[in-house]
Amino acid sequence: NCTDSIGWQDYYGRDCDYYEINDFCGSAVWYPDADGTSANEACCFCGGGTSLAGDGGSVDNGNSTNDGETPRPTEGPTSCFSNVQVSKGCYRVGEPVEVTFTNCNPRAGDWVGLYDAESPSQFLMDPLLWHWSCGSQFCSGSPIQGGSTLDGSAEGQAFWPLNRGNYKVYLIRNGANFPYQSVAGSGEFRVAQRICPD
Repeated sequence: NCTDSIGWQDYYGRDCDYYEINDFCGSAVWYPDADGTSANEACCFCGGGTSLAGDGGSVDNGNSTNDGETPRPTEGPTSCFSNVQVSKGCYRVGEPVEVTFTNCNPRAGDWVGLYDAESPSQFLMDPLLWHWSCGSQFCSGSPIQGGSTLDGSAEGQAFWPLNRGNYKVYLIRNGANFPYQSVAGSGEFRVAQRICPD
């Protein structure tokens, strides 16, 4: 059993019923609510919502005891630090850039973008290459941990292969306004014509 998030509507006022009737989940990532929550997270039909046990109660999260007495204590909060990393400090021209990240507060439509190293992180405009944080141009959802390969399949302002130069990768919060909001950034790395130092 599943229940939709109560009162959820996207930016245009469309609710979960609209998404189901119009089979609109594939476009949900483009239309979050003001808090960045999309139908993919809020609506059962789109794979979100809240799951309930068959008797109408919540799913057991493992904190209750078998005898129905005192619940076991839950673990305290853990620290999470959003970050982005590339697999190495130097790539040859034409070599795909492998990216991994942790996104502690993922939102629908977050993405990974590659920028010239000189681009100021507080003033990010259109990226040279980008993918959704789910790993491609054709997926939805925004994982807490993930990876992406930035190569000829990525969209952006640059033509593949990347030119020689210094670059950084950023995890970007979904939004239509410039400049884009960086959640985390990688260290600087280099694309070299022929030889990368060991």
